[in-house]
Amino acid sequence: MSELNLVAMLLSTSGARYLPAVAMGAPPLPIRQVRFPDWWNAPVLKDKQGRKLSRRELVRHVTDTDGGAHVDPDLDQAYMDISRNNSLGWTFGNRDVMQALSGRPELAAMRQIAHEVLCTINRFVPEFSSDAVPVIPPQPKAT
Repeated sequence: MSELNLVAMLLSTSGARYLPAVAMGAPPLPIRQVRFPDWWNAPVLKDKQGRKLSRRELVRHVTDTDGGAHVDPDLDQAYMDISRNNSLGWTFGNRDVMQALSGRPELAAMRQIAHEVLCTINRFVPEFSSDAVPVIPPQPKAT
């Protein structure tokens, strides 16, 4: 059975889509301190073939091979299947129509990972939080 611990599903009469867990509006879970390597390397996603990806692997795939101006023509097969081929196998049925959930689960997971990082910074290194960082005006160019 597939698992995606960082992502929730939003169901409506017109379909279903992936959302980061933080976007579901529930109160945040208490922050539990774990060692960074454990948090970064623990599997957070498992597709229906049993292939697992960690936060580290998701971040590396999205940033190094599948983002911005560069999309690697040879994406890792497990990542390709999760991001493009619904290898999680989650579908939504509305009467006679079955369809895959809309959106990309790996991008919803990335949003959740970003949220976790920001919560950690705000709690343990508040001087680096976005509210505490002063805006530095651009420097004039030398002529």
